[in-house]
Amino acid sequence: MAAAPRQKRRNKSTAVMLLQKKAVSMVVMPRQKKPPASTVVVPHQRRQPVSTAVMPRRRKAAASTAVQLRPASPSTDPNNRAPKLSVYGVRGFHAQAYARLIALLASTLIRFFTLTALLSAGTLRAEPVDPPQYYAEDIKTAMQLHVDAIVDANGDWSVIDDQTGERLTLRFMQVHDPVRQISQTVYFACTDFHVKGNPDQVYDMDFWLEPVDGALKVFQTKVHKEPRHALLYGWYKHPRYTFVNDEISYLYD
Repeated sequence: MAAAPRQKRRNKSTAVMLLQKKAVSMVVMPRQKKPPASTVVVPHQRRQPVSTAVMPRRRKAAASTAVQLRPASPSTDPNNRAPKLSVYGVRGFHAQAYARLIALLASTLIRFFTLTALLSAGTLRAEPVDPPQYYAEDIKTAMQLHVDAIVDANGDWSVIDDQTGERLTLRFMQVHDPVRQISQTVYFACTDFHVKGNPDQVYDMDFWLEPVDGALKVFQTKVHKEPRHALLYGWYKHPRYTFVNDEISYLYD
């Protein structure tokens, strides 16, 4: 009889404890909802979508794979390697190319202006070219062409006396021998012209020639001797000047 109440008390205390545990579990540990399929629950971390948590790892893996799959250099020669890009990549490579082009243009301009300055200063000069050489026949031919050019259709040459200023009408007679070369580019010929209508009155005319465009041309004419009359000699040629070292020296003031 005494064991029955004890048994009842034990049962009663056990039932009370079960009720208490159930109450505590209902208060402290509420029932958790089942997480959605699109999320992964990580203990002690905030919930994150699968795409946000996994994408950085995938990018790193792709980068590492790209580095590993880079083909090796076709040549082991260190002088035959592909050009390395700078830290700036393609833009840096283009900048280097532009810099080299600008440097090349600058050096070319410097050389051009230096050469121009040297030429203008006379530092660089072309080698002198010897003038063409003319001979006696060339001088006589040039004189004949000149006479044909100065006389009119009647063969008359109208010229002003360089000393007296008198207008003379003369006719060509001959070219004296010898003709000669006075300097490197100056040639000389002496001729006779007589007064129109009076063959005894003869003027000695001197001509100086120089090469022009590959041919001898007259550039100066002077009366060397004028006709004068003497009772004993008749008409003769009286000199106005002579030559000293191929330079004119006048005989009378």
